[in-house]
Amino acid sequence: MEKQFELLTDAELLALTQEEIDWYIKLKKAEKGVKILICPATPEYRSTPDKDITTYEVNGYLFTDRTTAEEISNFINSKISTALKTNYNYNYGYDYKYVEPYEGNLSQVNTGNYYSKQVYDSIKDMISSNDKIKKAYEKVKEEYDAEEEKCTEIVDKIYEAVNKAKERKYQEDEYKIRIQEYLRLANGNTEVAWNFFEKAYTIEPQVKNKILESEEYTNAVKGY
Repeated sequence: MEKQFELLTDAELLALTQEEIDWYIKLKKAEKGVKILICPATPEYRSTPDKDITTYEVNGYLFTDRTTAEEISNFINSKISTALKTNYNYNYGYDYKYVEPYEGNLSQVNTGNYYSKQVYDSIKDMISSNDKIKKAYEKVKEEYDAEEEKCTEIVDKIYEAVNKAKERKYQEDEYKIRIQEYLRLANGNTEVAWNFFEKAYTIEPQVKNKILESEEYTNAVKGY
């Protein structure tokens, strides 16, 4: 692939494989001084056991017995009639706080899962190992992402060129068929047919020239 990307014809752009597109992207990166890096694979971490303790939280306190937690929560909520909350007017400032009746529940039971101290002590080395692996990966990934960010414009321009070639090819194939209808309406008069056509459609000169040179169009004109 010695040909410059900017000099590729539509036919050559359409024939590019993904491998060849990637090659041109790398070439542009090299020309711009961007590091060519391989995206780091997501690391595999050492498997840790499931958390072995289920807790029931009430206002910041943890219990291992749900019934106890619910009894405490219900007791707190039963005192709602005497509960107050602070408030203040934003315009006058925080120094002029006042209290008003508390609305809603004072407490609820929230379930959580944690490691027991015994299990945690047994997996500390595993956690430390996983943390080191994660930090090493994040460092490499951060460098990769930073370099990729530099070449966003490069990648966008290459794919934009390929996609525009696809659009022109689609337009060419589609308009080859549509122009024949205008030729019939113009009784084979190509000037009139194209006048009709270009009032209805926007067509790039490059696409029009390909249609004019096509066998389908030549045969359609010869039919009149």
